Amino acid sequence: MKIEPLYMAKSLGNMAAAQVRCTTACAGYNGTICTACASGTQAIGEAGMLIRSGRAELVLTGGAKAGISELGLAGFSVMRALTAIEDPERASRPFDGKRDGFIPAEGAGALVLESLGARPGGAAPASMRSWPASAVPATPFTWSLRLRTARERRARWWRRCGTRHEPRGRGLRERACDQHAARDSAETAALKRVFGEGAYRLAVSATKGMIGHGLGASGGMETVATVKTVETGTIHRR
Repeated sequence: MKIEPLYMAKSLGNMAAAQVRCTTACAGYNGTICTACASGTQAIGEAGMLIRSGRAELVLTGGAKAGISELGLAGFSVMRALTAIEDPERASRPFDGKRDGFIPAEGAGALVLESLGARPGGAAPASMRSWPASAVPATPFTWSLRLRTARERRARWWRRCGTRHEPRGRGLRERACDQHAARDSAETAALKRVFGEGAYRLAVSATKGMIGHGLGASGGMETVATVKTVETGTIHRR
């Protein structure tokens, strides 16, 4: 078997951030967040923490992922996480009760975060006030187990977040892809908790329905779409 001399360097998770540093004038803190599909979102949140702590006034942040490969697709296939629908118009359908999995995607999304005083006389297209990150104790891979374990995990998570009831949804069956139904119900319950009756007047969009699941890049790409929605008043939907 032959491999190129830079194989190990190119395979490291922090190489995207390293290449940005090597090809731009960016200096200071340089880090990589590796929290699966939440990586891009958490990177943006922690960039905000850097600014709030006074360690930086401007941070380039986001997410990037190029994970479509034979090994990656095989891994998602044995998890039964990918859709089996071949029709592009029906294959990727977030919040649809009849969906059966996701379509993987590749891409990147980056933003420049600034402190409020870094842009005198100018206004940023959007602002970030806060961001949440939480975890609950769990046995590895319990997300793919039976309904009882999944319900227990959701109940613990919602109690930790301060809710008084567990959101009701279709629940989970043995197939791993049915975890999406539980997550949809959890997201819906979160919107109702935050916005109250106003949640029923919100325009909710799911960017994955148009571009696929960007995995670790999801947070970066979808935050860019959110910022453009705020800036232009146009919702990202098909």
